[in-house]
Order: sequence, then structure tokens, then C-alpha cells
Amino acid sequence: MAPLTRRRKNALAAAPPAPVIDPADRISKLPEEIQAQVLSFLPAQEAVRTCVLARTWRHVWKFTRRLLITGDSVQEVREFVDLLLINFASLDASEIRFDPCEEFDDDDDIDPYLDDEDTSSLNRWISRVLECQIQMLWVDIDARGYFDAYLHMSNRLLVSRHLTRLELTGVLFICRCLNLDGCPALEHLEINECCLEDVRKITSLSLKHLVITSCESNDARNRIQICVPRLVSLLWLGNIDVMTPLLERMPELVEAKFQINSYRDKCYCDDPMACYHITQDGDTSDIDSDSDDGEEGSGDYAGQNTTKCVVLEGLAQARDLVLLADRPTFIFKRDLRWCPTFSMLKTLVLTQVYWCEPADCSVLECMLEHAPLLEKLTLTLKKEPRDGKYKVEIKGYPDAKVKSTKISQHLQIVKIICEDVNGIFFNVLNFLGTLNLCFETRVTKK
Repeated sequence: MAPLTRRRKNALAAAPPAPVIDPADRISKLPEEIQAQVLSFLPAQEAVRTCVLARTWRHVWKFTRRLLITGDSVQEVREFVDLLLINFASLDASEIRFDPCEEFDDDDDIDPYLDDEDTSSLNRWISRVLECQIQMLWVDIDARGYFDAYLHMSNRLLVSRHLTRLELTGVLFICRCLNLDGCPALEHLEINECCLEDVRKITSLSLKHLVITSCESNDARNRIQICVPRLVSLLWLGNIDVMTPLLERMPELVEAKFQINSYRDKCYCDDPMACYHITQDGDTSDIDSDSDDGEEGSGDYAGQNTTKCVVLEGLAQARDLVLLADRPTFIFKRDLRWCPTFSMLKTLVLTQVYWCEPADCSVLECMLEHAPLLEKLTLTLKKEPRDGKYKVEIKGYPDAKVKSTKISQHLQIVKIICEDVNGIFFNVLNFLGTLNLCFETRVTKK
């Protein structure tokens, strides 16, 4: 081996020593992009703190593609997050999560709240991460139903050409029309435990999957109009204080689960079932843009009498449909007067006993008569969860020799699931007996 020259010796002496990695530290041996992905699961504060672990970790946090912004309070992390977001020009996803109620004990006389500065900071961070071209955004404010703890948000904030998935919890929308056309790539939207009091319309030309659950509203007059023509799947689980929404046609709908349990669905006409009102006072405003002065536009159905369905027309193209109703609601009774044909429906699940009332099962009969391609029907007969020891399951199969003309000729099976063998149960059996079904019964112990 040739002897080292003086220049080579000096070069080797000046070179920094290779980082010493503890044999037990396997994470530091991973490629930098994998390390950054690991950091994306940590709150942003903890991800940034890794810069002091070693020289090799100094800048890893800057390469994360997902930011989790959270803390004990907005005020506590305000300065940190403002400085943090300066370091990012591009991200894939971001989650913003806070619990305003943690700052208040149950014994406090003051209700939890977000002050104006907190709200301003949260909206500023949402706007900033949207500028980073994120595709997925989660905003989770655990308001727990406290009005002042909701994050007030306008649809004007939601503008992004890249956003495809948006999940919102604990948001109070301060817009009359939740117009999402500012997000032309948005396909998946979830609105959970939010306040919809000011919203009159939800509209999007790109949305394919919509989930709305456990939302609040103190407005007893106005019904939300949902206009999402490209929707493929829908889940609506409404609170009792939110009026059942008006569903516009969804020609591409494949599956839907829809619950009606609102006590606000009423009409004060002399004969409610003979009226043609969509809302209590016949006023549903179709608002295409927000108005700073709060004035409502003249809608398609404002002040008009109409034979338009509120729910069923919008669900008519579904292939798989689950309907939940735990009381004889005004809306379903009204819609059944103009019941559309469910021309694509193959699987129908009816949960709660309303569908099998009155004794002649006329509601169930109407649904079956308007489902010419139905293959499977499931009836779950229970008003509320019970701690019964047994579950009764009855399956009915059409008589191959004598098929009833009242039901789909494609029907293969009818399943009845219940925990109480009562009058409603026997009414259903009697009705299904007129459809020439052969039954088998199975009782299972829980």
C-alpha cells in the first residue's frame, strides 16, 4: 500500500467523524423519508423536538408530509404553530385537534369556549395548510355541544384545488350556503357533531361520499337542502332537533343509510297529511351564495306548495339502502304519497318498528311495490337496544311455484330479526304470508 501523502493526511484529519449510532437505535438507520413518515404520527411539538437527538435528526422533521397540530390549548401553541407553518410549502395531510373543554372543570360556572383570538388562529392555520396543497384535512374540536366551544368557520375558508378528503368535528358554520365548489377535487366529506343552525344548503359538484352525523341545530323552521348530484354514498344520522334534510336527485347514488328521528318535522296546517309544504311554513330558501346582510334569496321552493318528496326522491337510485325510523314520522308519511320507483334497488334494510305499522303493514307494502328489482329484504324489529337473552331470526323464501305479483320477481330472501315476539311481529308474519313466502325460524342465544 502506498504511503499517505501529507495532503491526504490533512484531508482525513479535517473530515468530521462518522456519526456513532447506538446498535439499539434502529430508527436512525432507516432512510430519511421513512423517519419523516414516523414523525408524522407525532404532535408537531414532539416531531420538532427530535432535532436535538443527533446531528442526523436535525432537519428530519422538515420533511414530514403530515402535520398533527394539537395541544392543551390554542393559546399555548399559537406562537409555535405560526412559526412552524412557515417551514412548509407542500404537505399531503394535516390534522388540527383541540379540546376546549379540558380547560374547564365540571364544577366551573363558566361554560367552555373558544375566544375570538383562538378562532382567528385556528382559521388562519386551516387556511395556511390548505395553501400547502394538502389532499386530506381533519379538524376536530371537541365542543361537546357547548355553543361557544364550536369553531366558527365560513365556507369561504375552504378553497383548495388539491383537497380530496375533509372531516370536520365541532364546527359551527357561519354561512347560509355551504358551497364547496371552491374545492373542485373534494370527493369525501364528513361533518360530525357540528352545528348546522345557519346552514340552508350544502352543495358540491365533485362530492362522492357524504357523512353527516350527530349535528345540532336550534332552528325549527328551515330544512337543509342537500344538492350533491355526483354522490355515490350517503350516511345521515340526524339528531332529534335537526329537521330532516331535503335531498335533491342523486343519479349516481349506490348506497345510503338514512335516519329520520326529528321531532321538528311538523306542519301546522289544518290537515298536515293533506298539505303540500316541504317545511312547516312552506319556505325553503335555495341560497347559492352567502350574503353579508343575511338576506335570503328566493328559492326553488320558497313559499310554494309542491308534491316534491323530501327524502325518498333523492334516494331513489340507490342499489343498497338502509332506512331507520323509530317513530311514524310526518316526512315519510308525506313522501309515501308520491313514493318514487327505486329502479336500481337490490338490498333494502328497514330498521325499527315504524315500517311494520299500522297493522296492515301498508308502509312496508308501499316500499315493496316500488322496488321492482329487490333481491334481499331485512327487517329489524326493535324500538331500542335490549338485553334479551335470545335473538329470533326468521328467513322467508318466495314460493317458486306461486310468486306474488305484489313484490319483486327477483326477491330471493326476506330476513326478520327481533328480540320480542309480540303483536307487531305477528302482523309482519301475516303480511308476508300473503306474499307466498316459505319461512324457517332460528333462535340463537346471546
